Amino acid sequence: MRKIVERLTNTVGLALLLVSMSSLAAQPEPGDLVIDVRSEAEFSGGHYPGALNISYERIAAQILSITENRDQPIALYCQSGRRAGIAKETLHSMGFTQVTNYGGLSDISKH
Repeated sequence: MRKIVERLTNTVGLALLLVSMSSLAAQPEPGDLVIDVRSEAEFSGGHYPGALNISYERIAAQILSITENRDQPIALYCQSGRRAGIAKETLHSMGFTQVTNYGGLSDISKH
């Protein structure tokens, strides 16, 4: 019984650590380029502080006017994470190496 309790304690502790670590990653770092890939209308209705608005359809055409540094950390978000995922794949195909999909506005704004 003691070994079962120890295993459960270790498992729960590890799960809490992983949840805590994922929560730390739920907000961009200072210096990250934060891009809201929603529409202009959605952006006007509220956005993450300091975010630029480039819709996911225009990200390939506009990103190089913002940064040519392919190692620039870029934080993307939209409403649910779907459009940010498309934009992330687009940027990766262009050689950008540090692109993170933070999900939706509510996800990136939690902390």
